[in-house]
Amino acid sequence: MSRLQSVTVPLIEPIQFGSETITELTLKRVKFKHLRQIPDLQHITTDELGHLIERISGQPKAVIDELDGEDLDAISEHLAKILPAGR
Repeated sequence: MSRLQSVTVPLIEPIQFGSETITELTLKRVKFKHLRQIPDLQHITTDELGHLIERISGQPKAVIDELDGEDLDAISEHLAKILPAGR
Protein backbone atom coordinates (compact mmCIF):
# COMPACT_ATOMS: atom_id res chain seq x y z
CA MET A 1 0.00 0.00 0.00
CA SER A 2 1.44 3.37 -0.95
CA ARG A 3 1.39 6.19 1.56
CA LEU A 4 -0.20 9.49 0.70
CA GLN A 5 2.54 12.12 0.69
CA SER A 6 0.32 15.12 0.05
CA VAL A 7 -3.10 16.03 -1.26
CA THR A 8 -4.10 18.87 -3.54
CA VAL A 9 -7.41 20.54 -2.75
CA PRO A 10 -8.85 22.57 -5.63
CA LEU A 11 -10.38 25.85 -4.47
CA ILE A 12 -13.95 26.65 -5.44
CA GLU A 13 -13.16 30.33 -4.92
CA PRO A 14 -9.63 31.21 -6.13
CA ILE A 15 -7.61 33.61 -3.97
CA GLN A 16 -5.84 36.63 -5.42
CA PHE A 17 -2.52 37.15 -3.63
CA GLY A 18 -0.48 39.94 -5.16
CA SER A 19 -0.10 39.09 -8.84
CA GLU A 20 -0.76 35.38 -8.19
CA THR A 21 -4.12 33.64 -8.39
CA ILE A 22 -4.18 30.61 -6.12
CA THR A 23 -6.55 27.94 -7.43
CA GLU A 24 -5.54 25.04 -5.19
CA LEU A 25 -3.77 24.25 -1.93
CA THR A 26 -1.38 21.34 -1.61
CA LEU A 27 -1.37 19.95 1.90
CA LYS A 28 1.67 18.01 3.13
CA ARG A 29 1.41 14.98 5.37
CA VAL A 30 0.69 16.03 8.93
CA LYS A 31 3.58 15.38 11.30
CA PHE A 32 3.86 15.77 15.05
CA LYS A 33 5.71 19.06 14.62
CA HIS A 34 2.60 20.47 12.93
CA LEU A 35 0.38 19.45 15.86
CA ARG A 36 2.69 20.45 18.72
CA GLN A 37 0.82 23.69 19.51
CA ILE A 38 -2.66 22.14 19.46
CA PRO A 39 -3.49 21.00 23.01
CA ASP A 40 -6.79 19.25 22.20
CA LEU A 41 -7.29 17.71 18.75
CA GLN A 42 -10.94 16.99 19.55
CA HIS A 43 -11.66 20.68 20.11
CA ILE A 44 -9.35 22.55 17.73
CA THR A 45 -9.97 26.31 17.64
CA THR A 46 -10.29 28.29 14.42
CA ASP A 47 -6.94 29.98 15.12
CA GLU A 48 -5.27 26.59 15.61
CA LEU A 49 -6.89 25.31 12.41
CA GLY A 50 -5.64 28.34 10.50
CA HIS A 51 -2.09 27.90 11.80
CA LEU A 52 -2.18 24.19 10.94
CA ILE A 53 -3.32 24.90 7.38
CA GLU A 54 -0.56 27.51 7.05
CA ARG A 55 2.08 25.02 8.23
CA ILE A 56 1.03 22.12 6.03
CA SER A 57 0.24 24.17 2.93
CA GLY A 58 3.22 26.52 3.08
CA GLN A 59 0.89 29.44 2.36
CA PRO A 60 1.04 32.65 4.40
CA LYS A 61 -1.65 33.73 6.85
CA ALA A 62 -2.90 36.34 4.35
CA VAL A 63 -3.84 33.56 1.90
CA ILE A 64 -5.40 31.28 4.52
CA ASP A 65 -7.46 34.21 5.86
CA GLU A 66 -9.07 34.57 2.41
CA LEU A 67 -10.27 30.95 2.15
CA ASP A 68 -13.92 30.68 1.17
CA GLY A 69 -16.18 28.81 3.61
CA GLU A 70 -16.77 25.94 1.19
CA ASP A 71 -13.04 25.62 0.56
CA LEU A 72 -12.39 25.59 4.30
CA ASP A 73 -15.00 22.82 4.65
CA ALA A 74 -13.21 20.73 2.00
CA ILE A 75 -9.84 21.22 3.71
CA SER A 76 -11.34 20.45 7.13
CA GLU A 77 -12.88 17.23 5.81
CA HIS A 78 -9.48 16.14 4.55
CA LEU A 79 -7.83 17.01 7.86
CA ALA A 80 -10.48 15.10 9.83
CA LYS A 81 -9.50 11.95 7.91
CA ILE A 82 -5.76 12.27 8.55
CA LEU A 83 -5.46 13.81 12.02
CA PRO A 84 -4.80 11.36 14.84
CA ALA A 85 -7.75 10.77 17.12
CA GLY A 86 -7.54 12.67 20.40
CA ARG A 87 -7.29 10.63 23.58
